[in-house]
Amino acid sequence: MLLMEIVSADDTDICDDVLTLAASYGRTDTESLRQCYYTLSKRSTNLEPLKLSVQTPSLNYSPNLSSYDSLTGGELHV
Repeated sequence: MLLMEIVSADDTDICDDVLTLAASYGRTDTESLRQCYYTLSKRSTNLEPLKLSVQTPSLNYSPNLSSYDSLTGGELHV
């Protein structure tokens, strides 16, 4: 149905590009095609990653999971 939507929106020129982009990722499902269409048709709205002005703090978090381990039969060793 998505390709029909693209064609009916007078974006027939982009159909090949959408299929090529999706195929390059090995995807053929509708949501992937929709995302490829959105990516190709909305190029001007691509945003740059946010640059933080301050360094984010590192968290030294070491939870005590002994209660959970007792419920699951002990600690898992990988």
